Amino acid sequence: MGHIEVISVFNDRSIAKNASIVLSTPLPIYRYGPEDEFYPDLSASGGGNVAVYYQIGNNVSDTFIEPGTASNIGIQKSSIGTASRDHHPVFAPVLSRWIKFKAKELNASPVTFTMNLITVKK
Repeated sequence: MGHIEVISVFNDRSIAKNASIVLSTPLPIYRYGPEDEFYPDLSASGGGNVAVYYQIGNNVSDTFIEPGTASNIGIQKSSIGTASRDHHPVFAPVLSRWIKFKAKELNASPVTFTMNLITVKK
């Protein structure tokens, strides 16, 4: 296994019912190649369901878009009063220079959400 890095994307961010949050500072992914791997590590507390998507851009001031082939990274479900955590299998973002993440509460209940991105550079 290669070099492993853990990048904090969202840390205990509150998401209101049916609302979304977007990472304000893009992450540089130009230093990763097609062999490298990305693993989302998601945790939530509250009663909401959270879907995570990604957006890409060519530079930090670009208008970030969700690629047509991008899919929901994974749905993190939690039950009221019980924190839950999921470590998702590798996902392969469309290669770009910069990436942002968007977390959306799926019309259930407010939630507190944390996301780390585990990267493995081969």
